[in-house]
Amino acid sequence: MRTHPTVIPDLDGPVVVEQNLWSGKPRLFVGGVEVPSTGRRSFSVRTREGSSVDVTVKSTLVRPFPTIQIGDRNFETGPALPVWLVILMLLPLALLVIGGALGGAIGALGVVVNTIIARSAWGVVAKSLTMFGVFAVALGLWFSLALAAMFL
Repeated sequence: MRTHPTVIPDLDGPVVVEQNLWSGKPRLFVGGVEVPSTGRRSFSVRTREGSSVDVTVKSTLVRPFPTIQIGDRNFETGPALPVWLVILMLLPLALLVIGGALGGAIGALGVVVNTIIARSAWGVVAKSLTMFGVFAVALGLWFSLALAAMFL
């Protein structure tokens, strides 16, 4: 999943972060050119003046868009979500509590799908309804599989 281009004043072009959905490992592009990684989430990027700066890409479960850190400055790569939309995004994780390992696996898949929805350009109402639909489908899938396992 790629972020929209973010303009950072010191860097030579807009910055785009592409994250692997499963591992969370980021790839960084500056001005359309991929920057080689210097660590798991760190990169050495050339500035307009020709020097290098260390860039770290940070991600959290509650923010669908990663944050770019340069020194003590943070740059957001996307808008912050309202709290209730974050709750809807993480709602499928409730299956871990009621459904054990099977519920946790289905819930984790639901959170991945909801994160994709949260990063979309859809309106807030469309995002919230779709995220709730993902939770309902995940709950139905867990219930169906648990019921099938009881009778097999």
